Amino acid sequence: MRHEVHLHADIPILEGVSRRQIEQAFTPLLEYLDADGLGDVKSLEQDEPGFKFDEKELILYICWTGEVGSRAWDLTATKRWRST
Repeated sequence: MRHEVHLHADIPILEGVSRRQIEQAFTPLLEYLDADGLGDVKSLEQDEPGFKFDEKELILYICWTGEVGSRAWDLTATKRWRST
């Protein structure tokens, strides 16, 4: 069974933080979504930009809808619940 997930956020980024550092911070999510970088995360909804870093405004915009497999979802949720 697959689950549809929607992520939405406008994340201000401190001046001096590089795109590489942002991608490193998102490594667990990128691995979970099987993506090599933020630019590879495409939304199922055409009008959603996915993950977009505005270097001028220093904001990471996230508006993404995607599907995740139940096995990956269950494993991640189990790890999270056990760590709390």
